[in-house]
Amino acid sequence: MIAVTVVAAIELRPADARDRFALRAWIADPAAGLWTTTRAGAEAAILMAFDLPVAMPRFARSEGADIAYLHVLDQPRSAAASQGGIPAGAMMIDVIVSPRATLAPDTAATMIGAYADEVFSATLVPTLTAAVPLRREAAVRAFEQAGFHWSRIERTASAEPSWLMRRDRGPSLTSSPRR
Repeated sequence: MIAVTVVAAIELRPADARDRFALRAWIADPAAGLWTTTRAGAEAAILMAFDLPVAMPRFARSEGADIAYLHVLDQPRSAAASQGGIPAGAMMIDVIVSPRATLAPDTAATMIGAYADEVFSATLVPTLTAAVPLRREAAVRAFEQAGFHWSRIERTASAEPSWLMRRDRGPSLTSSPRR
């Protein structure tokens, strides 16, 4: 297998049912970058995302190749979420990086920012969140560059301590202001 460093422009394409097999292969590959989920969690979340149009499943593409998969699902409404100021209607981003791609930090931030902008422009979601394991510092930095900030550390369903990153609805970071 050859690792590819991706630094080119990012485009987002809708994922469809035909993509499920490719995603299963990505998840099964230990080289896949499961930035915000576990292998078991990824499979379940992808099944839900493909059945919910509001989940906006997308592939990030660069130079004609799929480099990552992203979707949003409802932010779990727990006591911790409400105490942390996460508003009702918030959605959580999952990111899976292709096992064949090595994302440069700027490319990862551009991808996350473009996806967040698309979600905000197509929905009334007030806040996007991501639970990024503490061990994935490069992913945390990419989310920060994409306009997210850390809210707190919490234990996710996998019991792994994670940064809860959040970005509230506001001006787009990837498009120019309208006049």
